[in-house]
Parts: sequence; structure tokens; C-alpha cells
Amino acid sequence: MSVGNRQLSNTVSYKNSETTMLRNHSILFVTSGLLFVIQTICAAEETAKPSTASAFTLQTAKLLPIEKPYDYHHSLRDGPLHRLQRDPAAQPTAEEMQLPASGWKLLIQADADPLVHHAAKDLREFLHVAMQVEVPLEMRDSLAHWSDEEHAIVLGTRDQLPEIGDALEKSKDYEIRVSPKRIVLCGFDARGAMFAAYNLEARMRLREAPFLPSTLHTVRHSLYQTRMALSWLGWMEWPDNYLAHLAHDGFDGIFASVYANPNGVEAPPHYNLVRRQNPARLHDLVRRAKRQGIKVYAPILYANTGDPEN
Repeated sequence: MSVGNRQLSNTVSYKNSETTMLRNHSILFVTSGLLFVIQTICAAEETAKPSTASAFTLQTAKLLPIEKPYDYHHSLRDGPLHRLQRDPAAQPTAEEMQLPASGWKLLIQADADPLVHHAAKDLREFLHVAMQVEVPLEMRDSLAHWSDEEHAIVLGTRDQLPEIGDALEKSKDYEIRVSPKRIVLCGFDARGAMFAAYNLEARMRLREAPFLPSTLHTVRHSLYQTRMALSWLGWMEWPDNYLAHLAHDGFDGIFASVYANPNGVEAPPHYNLVRRQNPARLHDLVRRAKRQGIKVYAPILYANTGDPEN
């Protein structure tokens, strides 16, 4: 029940914020479902009127799956990142367009930043696994004629997409334009293009179907220079799958070398008694995090003795 209590707390924190819902969609899906279950439990409680906490626990045990210790850690560490999330009964409204099971394509510029290539492959995998939509990835020498494309998702930066992106101001900003003929995802830079792709995934995930408002036009500005997180899997537990989750949830920075110098130099007391960093391990983390568009931050710990040399 402790896990359930934490998730319910997240529901109260996030359910009233549209912006946060899109950035924290993985939390939303857990908590929104839990909120429904809790409401159901409360309704049952009013009917049955259990008089003790144990009676309430018995009712929740009938509705909530039993979670073993660290099950959620394993899902973050081992994946999969994308799961089937399509509601087979969902139908588009008159104001929505639908991505068909086949017939559309995903376009990027061949010489695009590696992060754009990564985002395109992730979007293709999401559509295949979560939405049961097949969208082949095609490389183009140029995206200058993006407005002539039909049945296409075009992913790029404002430098690659003329006549779009003028409202973008800084890194991570992005613009999304949707029509029944095409979807355009334009980032201020490669990180912006990546977050545009992830926002598109979030919208479909929340809708539980490959449906989008047919006249959607939105410009999103990054509110923070950096959104940084510590790992709650462990001090230096940063598996690739967890890094991917963080990027999908809007984080673009991690604080890694906690209580230790990143190059392995002994820290001053009392930090020298806490832990010591393996520089090779941190270099590996920097390389892996970069593939997800995540920057790595680390402390510099030194002893100030007051000597001029120091």
C-alpha cells in the first residue's frame, strides 16, 4: 500500500496541470488509472462502511495488482520503453485526424543531428508498438519542400524547415503543425525536434489512439534552461532504458557523481569517506546520456586550506 500512497500523491500533484501531464505522461497513466481505482474503492467504502484500516486494505487488495518490492525499478531498468497502449474501441471525433495503419512516412534530413535520427527512430518504434501504425523512415537530402509532402510526418529543425519556426526562441523550443495531409515537427535545435516528437507521442498516448486534432498548431517554449534529476535507482544507476524514460518525461540533465569527484581525485573530509568515482564509468555515462539528449552535471569537491597555492 506504500506504493499506492505515493502514486495517489502524484495524482493530486499533477492532475490539474495540462503542461505537466504532457511532460510526465508516464506518471499520468499510472496515477490516472489509480485515481479511478481509488474512487471506486471509496465508493465501495461508503457502501460497505468498513470500520477498520484492515477492512479497507482487503478491499484494495481485490482491485489493485500485487506489486513485489522493486518491481517498478525493474521496469525502469529493463524496459520495454514502449508498450501497446491503443484502445481498440476508440474512434476519432469530427475534429480529429487519424494516422492509418499504413500509408504514411516519416521524413528527416539525411545529415541531421544524431539526436534527430534518434528521435525519429523512437517515434517510429512508438507508432509501431504502442499505436500499431507502420511508418517507414525516409532520409531526404533536403526538407526545403516539406509543404509539398503528403501523408508524411516531417521532423527537423527550423534551419531545415523554411517558413516555419519563426516563433521559436531558444534551445528545446518546438512547434507542431497538424493537418489531415501532414504533420510537421519543428525544433529550434535538435533537442527541440526530439521533444516535439515526444510531445506527439504523449498526445497519442493520452488519447490511447493515433488521433490528433486535425487543426492542431502549437508552439511550446522551454520554461527551464535545464531540468535535472538524480537517479533513485541508486547513486550511479543510469541504465539506458531509464535515461530514455527521463528524456521522454522532459528531463535533459542528470546530476551524477554524487559525493565524489568525477575524475576520481580524493574528495576532502568527510566526503572522502563516502565513495570514490570511477572516471571510466562516468565517461561511459556521458556518452550514453548524450544519445538521449541528456547533459551530465557533476560536483567539484576540494579542500580549502587557505594557502595561496590552494
